[in-house]
Amino acid sequence: MESVYAAWAAWSAQQVAEHHFDGPDRVNPQQMNRFDWYEAHDWRVAYPGDPKIYTPNEVPGRNLPAAFLGDD
Repeated sequence: MESVYAAWAAWSAQQVAEHHFDGPDRVNPQQMNRFDWYEAHDWRVAYPGDPKIYTPNEVPGRNLPAAFLGDD
């Protein structure tokens, strides 16, 4: 689990460095939802509907632009 946590920590640091947390539709919501869920559940519980805890590069929809995945 340490490698999964390390991957998410690196992902989060990259988002901060690229100022993706500074405005709406800059972070991929599929990744952000999982990051928040895993963090809230101490990196021990898979996101609802997922078979396991994914790394950022395994999240379905991770390559789609954040604005494309919005609630429009």
